[in-house]
Amino acid sequence: SEWLWSGQPRRYMRVAYEDFTRRPRAVIQRIVDFAGEQGTRLPFISDRTVELRTLHGYGGAPGRYTGRIDIVPDNKWRTNMSLTHRLAATAFTIPGLLRYRYPLSFAGIPALRINTPQSRAR
Repeated sequence: SEWLWSGQPRRYMRVAYEDFTRRPRAVIQRIVDFAGEQGTRLPFISDRTVELRTLHGYGGAPGRYTGRIDIVPDNKWRTNMSLTHRLAATAFTIPGLLRYRYPLSFAGIPALRINTPQSRAR
């Protein structure tokens, strides 16, 4: 959406996964406000926990996630993914990693901070 709406920044909102998992209620509230739906009741029962009711999706099948769900970061890939797969995933995502100022890091190798024009402007 950023590429499609780059000339109209009020048409999209970028949300980082890390921000969402750190403060889910606040991020969802920002999204709801951005969409012009202020006053919408959110399903949060705490800052990190939502209470989801059963919804019926395609073909009448109930949704996969119902009940109370804690929103927390999922970092299993850091330990469960093989080094080969991590290197491949990093290679495919380098443009996005650089664009959004994520460090390039691999198992056992310290993160590489690339000195890009964007990072110098910070």
